[in-house]
Amino acid sequence: MVKVSIIVPVKDDKRISNLIRALERQTFKNFEVLIADDSKERLFNEKTKLDLKYFHKIPMSIADKFHFLGKKAKADIIAVTESDCVPSERWLEELLSEYENDKTIVVGAQVTSENINYGNLLIPKKAFKISHDNILKIADDTDWFLTLTEKGFVLKSINKAVVRHYKNPVKRLLRSFTYGREHAYVYIKHRKDRKLLNSIFFQSASSFFSLFTVILLIMYGIYYKIKFMMKK
Repeated sequence: MVKVSIIVPVKDDKRISNLIRALERQTFKNFEVLIADDSKERLFNEKTKLDLKYFHKIPMSIADKFHFLGKKAKADIIAVTESDCVPSERWLEELLSEYENDKTIVVGAQVTSENINYGNLLIPKKAFKISHDNILKIADDTDWFLTLTEKGFVLKSINKAVVRHYKNPVKRLLRSFTYGREHAYVYIKHRKDRKLLNSIFFQSASSFFSLFTVILLIMYGIYYKIKFMMKK
């Protein structure tokens, strides 16, 4: 029977408990879970029936945790998710249904993004032989997947195997400078000028609609505040 290793890099995220409980409910059962956590204190101490290996490590980058766990994994097929994700019950089952061979990377559905990240993947262990670009801090995932496709791996996106992936808007805003600099570096490095233009358009459209929504919220907030006050 096929076995899967699930790897999860963690840093200061107590929501890891939500992920563990979601993994306990998986319809596919033959898997192990490996977690690398470099928080000051171990974040998960609850009982679980899962085959769970929890590594409380010294501070490491996400990429270093990723490869550390990849080497520890017993299975040849690795599922990847993050501590702020909550997979659906059929998550692993759906990912495996689309896995063809050791050159296939199955990308499941999650929060809308123009880039592939570590939130929802099924990937062959042999991919971990290809290292990350250590210059990068937050665009290492985008760069790594582009490198894998250049090495002959095939990305297969599916609209099932869903995870809910929480995004902190304040944290994302504070990382804007790094995001812009690193993704520009990655797209030029891989000669993806079109992806750079698409990303510029995506970010511009997102900013416009976010600003438009803020203006509407303020306007209608004042409108309904006055309207309900007049009813009293």
